[in-house]
Amino acid sequence: MHRTQSAAVLPQDSGERLELLRIMTTILRRFAGLTDRDINQGIKDTLAAIGDHVEVDRCYLFMVSDDGLAVSNTHEWCAAGINPEIDNLQDVPFATISWWKPRLEAGQSIYIPHVLALPEARKAERELLAAQSIQSLLVVPLVGPDRLRGFLGFDSVRHRREWSKEARLLLRAVADIFVGAMARQHSLEMLLAKERQFKALVQHSTDVLMVLDRRRCFSWLSPTAARLLGLSEQAGLGQSLLDFCHPSDRSAVGEALAASRNTDVEALPDFRLKTGHGGWNWLMGTARDLSNDPAVNGIVVNAQQINERKAAEHTLQVQATHDALTGLPNRSLLGELLDHAIGRCRRNGDAIGVLFIDLDHFKLINDRMGHRVGDELLIEVGRRLAAKQRQEDTIARFGGDEFVAILNAPGEQQSSLTRAAERLLSVFDEPFPIAGAEREITASAGLAISRGEHSAEEIIGSADAAMYMAKSSGRACLRLFDEAVRDQLSDRIEARD
Repeated sequence: MHRTQSAAVLPQDSGERLELLRIMTTILRRFAGLTDRDINQGIKDTLAAIGDHVEVDRCYLFMVSDDGLAVSNTHEWCAAGINPEIDNLQDVPFATISWWKPRLEAGQSIYIPHVLALPEARKAERELLAAQSIQSLLVVPLVGPDRLRGFLGFDSVRHRREWSKEARLLLRAVADIFVGAMARQHSLEMLLAKERQFKALVQHSTDVLMVLDRRRCFSWLSPTAARLLGLSEQAGLGQSLLDFCHPSDRSAVGEALAASRNTDVEALPDFRLKTGHGGWNWLMGTARDLSNDPAVNGIVVNAQQINERKAAEHTLQVQATHDALTGLPNRSLLGELLDHAIGRCRRNGDAIGVLFIDLDHFKLINDRMGHRVGDELLIEVGRRLAAKQRQEDTIARFGGDEFVAILNAPGEQQSSLTRAAERLLSVFDEPFPIAGAEREITASAGLAISRGEHSAEEIIGSADAAMYMAKSSGRACLRLFDEAVRDQLSDRIEARD
């Protein structure tokens, strides 16, 4: 039975990607804390959560047979009104989708945003997917340490769907968690039968497994853990886990390890471990205190690498807090940073200056030369301001052709704020390349100084008012907000009334 199709493409934006990141982080942390016998249910819950929140029609997991010749649908979630396919997709010859096999085995995702747009060279693939009314498709490989284990699939039937790069990275992280969890489950089952078989599986596991004594020193390391740390399994024994943790993460990891003594399984905070090459690897995992088990006699740490997820988080964080055109902090981040600076002034008696910069005659450039040229000018202004700023200061794009700087100084050096403002405005001393020619560009600026007695809104408003007076005074100058500026503004307001 074919479902009703629509040509619409489900829209994606940064807000949705941020929501997906929040949902996925919650799912991954919950999945990491599942006991091994609950992994199958964890897979079902994860597929349902993804499908429900990202608005696809079907999410599923296929496993590849041991001989690599067939695939079987083991887990499936379907949206309301979508017929399940799991019973029809058992022991399917892998040759049926032979065009996917080499890509999946190479660890590549299969992303088809528009099935019917596939070229004639992929006719068989197009007809197979179209027969199931699939409009868009994303398939993510589950790659084990030795071979392709299976794949996750996400079908869109009622709408075409576009997947952002960040969302695909997060779904790859889910696939890696599944692979690690299934390997862990298999390992522990085999341990009950033969310790020798367990050791063979751990040798190839992608999970980072370690046992810590009461001093939080390694008493056992899996081969993967030893390789990650750049140690031999024996050389690492007796060394402290916290010595390998990033300084910013040590306290939280130490507290979680201590808390594991009072719980069955304690989720560890995301943390970084130093590698043998001097870099850092992000990990997420759990700790279980089995000190009273004579066979273990320590805290078992089970973790997985989450570098891809952290890279996606960083990308989304930058998009949410920085201006897309100039790369500078945006208005939202400026407000947070200014609030922090005001709090510091109140605690330490420091001084801050807010410099409000507005380009002169920018509208004429946009109107006469086009918005592309205007954007190029804004990018260059932002680049020059960032290059001129002091290490302790911040430059942000406030909006349009307006830039705002937060300038910091000790209380006894308040006069240095004016010099810092003049230093930034010196970027306009040199001409700017505009539409193939060097042109003089000027700016009007206002500076407001505070010792923490004003709110962020008040300081920015004062700096903006001083900038307005600089415009009224002939442009291309800096005005300091003082009683004279306040009086002039009051006079103008009264004149309007």
